[in-house]
Amino acid sequence: SLREQSKDTIYYHIFRDFLGYGRIDILMHDDGIEDISCDGPKPPIFIHHRKYEAIETNIYFDSEEELNSFVVRLCQVSGKQISIFSPIVDGKLPDGSRLQSTLSRTVTKSSTFTIRKFKENPLTPIDLLKFKSFSVEMAAYFWM
Repeated sequence: SLREQSKDTIYYHIFRDFLGYGRIDILMHDDGIEDISCDGPKPPIFIHHRKYEAIETNIYFDSEEELNSFVVRLCQVSGKQISIFSPIVDGKLPDGSRLQSTLSRTVTKSSTFTIRKFKENPLTPIDLLKFKSFSVEMAAYFWM
């Protein structure tokens, strides 16, 4: 019989790969990550983190075919189709994240994708005042 830890691992991978975002599932669930970018199968995926800025991950795709399949799946999840006839897709993922993707050999050397995640709680005018992003006068102007 399988040990409990083995069962948990199997459930995690099934959920991640079939219901989640596959290799990038853990990145999609990190609220500190703003951008996820992949420029091909061998270079690692890069992220932009709110606190730590640009970071190279240890996540990559093993082959062009695997990346192509992943890009097609991301587009399908966003309700769009990507093909050699329509190789560039801009879409919106179910969580509200913005997707930009390309299919290999028609536009770029290999398939690519970029996901722009948004904060769960966006900045308020009070936050912008605290960060000195704008003055009280500017806030009053926008309030009108």
